[in-house]
Amino acid sequence: MDEPTPLVLPIADAPAGDGWIMALDPDRADGRQPWVIATRCDDGWCDEDGYVVKPTRFFLLPDPQPAPTGWRPAEGVIRIIRAASADIPWLRYMVEVVRLDGEPDETREPDLADDIVEAERRAALMAARLRLPIVWHEEINR
Repeated sequence: MDEPTPLVLPIADAPAGDGWIMALDPDRADGRQPWVIATRCDDGWCDEDGYVVKPTRFFLLPDPQPAPTGWRPAEGVIRIIRAASADIPWLRYMVEVVRLDGEPDETREPDLADDIVEAERRAALMAARLRLPIVWHEEINR
């Protein structure tokens, strides 16, 4: 007996969370496979190697699925902090996600900058991508 055809749905109907789907990315029809296993990430959707994909449709993967990634939406604030490091002499500012409990979000890499203009630019990009407000912290991180 033939296997049933999977139900293909709009990507807006994809489940929230850190699971995996089979995603259709029309931009990959340039000789690459347009169907790719994908999971949510800060930039929308990513493939197994962490590269951004832009799916329009999806279907659920059958069990067993790949292990969940642990990704969750960012919560809290983007913090700009004055920083100094003996190992990174040019470092003057760090831009990081701070969770609602006040601790740095260890699942997201901080961004480093050598001047305030660059720190503010990086914070603005991060804030727009994650939809979080920006705050300053005057303490120097050593």
